[in-house]
Amino acid sequence: MALYFYDIALLNKLKYWTNKTNLAIYGPDETRRLFEVIGTETNDSKIKLPIICLRRNGGYEILNINKRPLTYGGAIAARNNGTSTQFNAIAIQINYQLDIYAKYL
Repeated sequence: MALYFYDIALLNKLKYWTNKTNLAIYGPDETRRLFEVIGTETNDSKIKLPIICLRRNGGYEILNINKRPLTYGGAIAARNNGTSTQFNAIAIQINYQLDIYAKYL
């Protein structure tokens, strides 16, 4: 499965929402070794808060094992002599967790 593409899409959405703020946002690959990544980015200086971490616990759950056709709103794979090839999909559930590190005043 291409869970990486879901991770990137969700991370880009969070970065878009917080575009003009001082929030540092890290994805699932960086949160496994969060403080090493921050130390490398800041040359081991003090950590600046707030930080938002997107974490994916484990893998995924298949909701329905039957393939279902996708809507025609997307791309069509191939079209020949009045027939077209349609993409199929299997519904899955991916659980994410947001960790927010902030300074308490």
